[in-house]
Amino acid sequence: MLVNNAGTFVSSKVIDHTVADWERVQAVNVRGTFLCSRAFLRACREKRHGGSIVNIASISGIRGPHLKFPGFGAYIASKFAVVGITEALAIEGKEYGVRANCLAPGSVDTEMLRNAAPHVKTDVRPEDVAQTVLHLADDGLSHHLNGALLEVFSDL
Repeated sequence: MLVNNAGTFVSSKVIDHTVADWERVQAVNVRGTFLCSRAFLRACREKRHGGSIVNIASISGIRGPHLKFPGFGAYIASKFAVVGITEALAIEGKEYGVRANCLAPGSVDTEMLRNAAPHVKTDVRPEDVAQTVLHLADDGLSHHLNGALLEVFSDL
């Protein structure tokens, strides 16, 4: 099982993003997902056993503009990319018995959310997301899911 959950953001509008800030967000959120997934697939191929990849994107990476925070252009773009990587992995992983699925949480009560948007309130806890990850990773519970994109959020 592999869970790609690393994420970072820069809070500035695209017009004010530096290239270094943009690249840092892409390096953590996209390149990190790619590198870890590639290593996992190679290990599964070598050991001839399957597995499960669960990538963590964001509701900001899939839903329309009304669910995005201003000043998060690099983050939004990176989470769209995570969804795309998941779809590619779902197709390519079949050969090695690897399933790949993606979670797109909305606002989750984390330090990152409190720093980025202190005005946003949510009753979704990290534990809620973790339970969904465990469900997706468990072949007994979700062997039929590959390439799925699940939204995890609450409307308060």
